[in-house]
Amino acid sequence: PYDLSGSMGLTGRFDHPDFKAVMDRIAAVCARCGIAFVAHAHVEAARRLGCAAVHLPLPLLRAQGRPDGFAWVGTNVHEADEVAEAEVLGADVLVASPVFAPSCKPASTARGLPFLRAVLDRAHAPVFALGGIIDENERLIREAGAAGACRMADYARRRGVRQAAPCKYERSRG
Repeated sequence: PYDLSGSMGLTGRFDHPDFKAVMDRIAAVCARCGIAFVAHAHVEAARRLGCAAVHLPLPLLRAQGRPDGFAWVGTNVHEADEVAEAEVLGADVLVASPVFAPSCKPASTARGLPFLRAVLDRAHAPVFALGGIIDENERLIREAGAAGACRMADYARRRGVRQAAPCKYERSRG
């Protein structure tokens, strides 16, 4: 919610009527398309917006613990050794990143399919891949056993959006 509110000139003003109207439209599109509407990092905003799920970066999950009232909580893992900790902290979904080089963060080093496989080998929770996911490499993610992919810049480019949309969890289609 923070990035979107900022791009609207309403940074952090999650109760602003214009922001709420946009979030309601996004939630409706997600529901219509069968895509989870997930807020990133801002637990109270996620509650106010009626999100069924929230994604907390692992450092935030460590600091705050698993928030109550959500159907599921996701977190990111950037090292395979973080999987056990993330699951002990209550993560229901893991996002392994960056698997491929993300266009929106060119300084990030792609970890590759060996990293994804190492995360999958350790995980009990579903694992989604993030980072540089496009049609041409999503097949490799599915073949590795990931539950799906998170795409940002690729979808934004397809739709002519200037700034990447927030990550969405999307089950891969086989």
